[in-house]
Amino acid sequence: MVRVEQVGLAGLGLTILFVLEAGVASAATTIIDFETDAERRAAPRLNRATYRFGVTNMCATGGETAFRLAANPWKAGDYDWPAFTLKIPKNDWSGYDRFVFDVTNLGDDGDTLGLSIAGPTGKVDNVGLNRSMAVPAWSSVQWVVDLRYWPNTTSPTNIARMHIYSHRPQSLNVFFDRFTLLKPGEPLPPAPKFDARSAAALRAGRAEYDAERSARRRAFLASLEKENLEAGLRPDGFLVGQASSMDGVRPRDTFAAKGPKNLSLRLARNESEALQILVTPTGGDLEGVCVRVSPLKLKVPFWKRMSKGTYLPAEAVKVSVVGYVETTTRPRYPVGYNVATNEPPGYRR
Repeated sequence: MVRVEQVGLAGLGLTILFVLEAGVASAATTIIDFETDAERRAAPRLNRATYRFGVTNMCATGGETAFRLAANPWKAGDYDWPAFTLKIPKNDWSGYDRFVFDVTNLGDDGDTLGLSIAGPTGKVDNVGLNRSMAVPAWSSVQWVVDLRYWPNTTSPTNIARMHIYSHRPQSLNVFFDRFTLLKPGEPLPPAPKFDARSAAALRAGRAEYDAERSARRRAFLASLEKENLEAGLRPDGFLVGQASSMDGVRPRDTFAAKGPKNLSLRLARNESEALQILVTPTGGDLEGVCVRVSPLKLKVPFWKRMSKGTYLPAEAVKVSVVGYVETTTRPRYPVGYNVATNEPPGYRR
């Protein structure tokens, strides 16, 4: 870099002093950023009922993908230490004095994260370089780790693993990206593109969505309760509705439903048809719910009624309770995901 300074006048000429400065060129070494297929395949993944981790297309700060560690609010009986371990592709860290990576927290609490960097042998958090940080809620920060002081149990020329963990988290939803090594004098990487303002906007949008969803749910329950009362039903703690068998019903969302006043089906001889009876709680969870079917009355004009065939016997009706299964493991086959774009329809597969 050349800096030009005016230092004085000599006769009629202008004296200029050229000061040469050796600018520090950035040669930061990014060792992991989850942007290649090889990195994504090599990254660990786990999906348990209480905590999960793996590569995601959310909250990437350098490219399109990041690594996420999330956990349900801890309660007695849950696993105490949600964690993951990454293999380090660059083993010699002896020429670097700092290790920096982006941490984005989309949780309401500032859970504390632990970091251990170690060689290939021994329990990583016992033999490695250990650091910790309380992550601010709804924020995106750069975690800078000082590499000048290594423990006797770890050699900076033989680094193989990095272990990140939390202990009994309350709202752990953290994303990691751009794991980078810096030599003395090298500046920090540019601030992450997913910054605190982005996190705040996402938080506001999520709160608005939750409020709208709650309002829709209240309106749906009020309408269904009115139709139950008009049908002469006064169930305690739950409401009843009906829907076509073609409608998908999600247990924690609103859905298209009619009241239970009239349930009707039309079918020809030797044909089967179905409808859905919906039971939704208005308070806590329901237990011991069962369905009993009595003979069904055929709706025909009175002049066509005969002594036989005016009822459909109960044994002709099959009741199948719809169940929901929570998946806790990632399937072995590839699963696609959407990546946001600025072009219609707003994402690509």
